[in-house]
Amino acid sequence: MPPPPPGKPPVRYYQFLPAENLEADLSYLEVCKLLKPALAAKNLLSTPDQAKVEFILRITFGGRSWRDPFVRENDLEWRHGLVPKRRRGLGTEGAWDERAGGNEAALYQTERQLVEMNPDGGAEGMADRLIGGLPTEDYYLIVVDAFEVATLR
Repeated sequence: MPPPPPGKPPVRYYQFLPAENLEADLSYLEVCKLLKPALAAKNLLSTPDQAKVEFILRITFGGRSWRDPFVRENDLEWRHGLVPKRRRGLGTEGAWDERAGGNEAALYQTERQLVEMNPDGGAEGMADRLIGGLPTEDYYLIVVDAFEVATLR
């Protein structure tokens, strides 16, 4: 005999928390208001009562330049942001990161400078290898990172 169809999931409680500060047309409160109905449909309810809170939902929203717009689902830790922080390197104005990307014009300029300093140094094509066909583009998004309160403690 097949198992009975799953019932409605139990009510679970959460609180929102702001994450990275990105440029946006909406306020943090407006974004939270937009998210509440979708979460309520999954039996997730917001509560001000600290004793009931089971999940912290960290909200990142707005526009950002991003090279690889894949949002990770596994191995997410509280200290992680949407993408790793940019690193400065090779004298570029904007740093380059494998996922976040960076300033392609500055990267090509750095490549030209390195080739001028040492034509046989292997810098030729460096920018194209780093970019790998995925340019940095602007994305506008809302990302919800969910953390169990018990795990955070």
